[in-house]
Amino acid sequence: MTLHKEYTRKAKKTGNSIQATIPADIAKHLDIQEGDLVLYTINSDGEVMIKKQKTISEQMGVDEEFLSILEEGMAEYKEALEDLVER
Repeated sequence: MTLHKEYTRKAKKTGNSIQATIPADIAKHLDIQEGDLVLYTINSDGEVMIKKQKTISEQMGVDEEFLSILEEGMAEYKEALEDLVER
């Protein structure tokens, strides 16, 4: 038997959008954390599906640890890299 749980949230206007929070249980289930992109899809039946958007590195199959090391190196040599761009 599948557990079925419903959540209710009040929608609020923010700029030109309508906003409602994601319940903590759902965010945890989808591994959504602050700063993540959330993908909303409307299927042919009109149902809305929500899931965590994959990062570009996940979509391309690039290792997150490699990107982290690359970012550290770029930060360490930022000034030297900027000088090269100016030449």
